Amino acid sequence: MEKTGVICVPGESFGELGQGYVRFALVVPPARMEEAVRRIGESGILKA
Repeated sequence: MEKTGVICVPGESFGELGQGYVRFALVVPPARMEEAVRRIGESGILKA
């Protein structure tokens, strides 16, 4: 959160089948979601 302003939760918090995934809440307008996706991409925190 400190690096991107975006929060996600490990998938395993929702049970065994969530292992290896993350969960994002889609509770903001689409423009804010686009900003979140941009920030995540720019942060370099995800590995391809």
